[in-house]
Amino acid sequence: MAETHSPPVPLIRSTADGDGAPSSDRLVRALHAGDVLRLRRGVYMRTWDWLDAEPWTRFEYVVAAVAMRTPAPLFCRQSALLLHGLPLPTTPDRVHVRIGGRGSAGRRPAPSMTEGPTAQRRLAADAMPSGGSLDLRHLLRPTPTHQLEAARPAGLDRASLRRLVAGGEHHQPSVVLPGDTLRSVTGPASYLVEPLGLSLVDTVGRLDFPSGVAVLDAAMRRGDLDVEAWLGHLATARRRRAWQRAWDFADPASESVGESISRAQIHALGFQVPTLQRVIRTDIGTFRVDFCWEEAGVICEFDGRIKYLDAGMRGDATPAQQVYDEKQREDALRRDGWAFARWGWPEAWDPRLLAARLESVGVPRAG
Repeated sequence: MAETHSPPVPLIRSTADGDGAPSSDRLVRALHAGDVLRLRRGVYMRTWDWLDAEPWTRFEYVVAAVAMRTPAPLFCRQSALLLHGLPLPTTPDRVHVRIGGRGSAGRRPAPSMTEGPTAQRRLAADAMPSGGSLDLRHLLRPTPTHQLEAARPAGLDRASLRRLVAGGEHHQPSVVLPGDTLRSVTGPASYLVEPLGLSLVDTVGRLDFPSGVAVLDAAMRRGDLDVEAWLGHLATARRRRAWQRAWDFADPASESVGESISRAQIHALGFQVPTLQRVIRTDIGTFRVDFCWEEAGVICEFDGRIKYLDAGMRGDATPAQQVYDEKQREDALRRDGWAFARWGWPEAWDPRLLAARLESVGVPRAG
């Protein structure tokens, strides 16, 4: 999800300093001054590292801060999928972890990220040089933790599962991932997460169809996906239907979240499902395209900004050179008689906008 290869941001933990003074005193002063933000009790980060980050990267910071709790939490659902290296179609509004029993299940608010009027005034003043465009109220909204009971297998009611958990007869499966699992942040020594197969089964059935497809597309690209052992955790008919629909439609040939969301929307809108990653020769070279309807002579592409901003995807090209190259490529395809359309995230998430874009270039309807 991250769009740059910047050095990872360190989280700051409240500990005793080398001179014997508790660093928490210094951190509290820095918090009141607006120099640091508090992500969790005893865990802080530099303020402008947070404000300069993309929303999904800020979520990674919070997950890392939660991982620094004692005892170590067991991450599940979207938080586990993130730690397993899968892209999330949208930025979650909470961190998901498991608990051992029923008593502490539920949503747990996070502490305020700032403290005192001085910090607020300084942050507001520092935002002004950038045109005052920072929405501090939104950017500094704490991300809560949602504590969940053990995933329930089909055929076992919640009361029975609680008795097994309370008696120590139910083992919550977990794996340990290294502390550098998240490229954007350093701090935790390791992360405790549910296995990928369980995380997928427990999450995809709760997502909308495009999001579920996007997650499964990415999981299938790994080549080592095994979910069979976890399908029994699809505890309701609705979740089983949602899982099966997304699973049957998933395709590892989709190369990005935007392509996956678009493809699922195209299908849901009743258009013919396109050929993915078709190779086409032109007078300036050979290109691979996201979506192709050969008989209709139509090519479409999802055009997310990561293509232009991520140095890893651009290679040696500048963003301007990347835009120019894309224009040359599109012109060559049009010269060969292809109708061509692009869209970005607004169209991918809005069925009406996407349908209008598809109809404008003659994408055929299914059936």
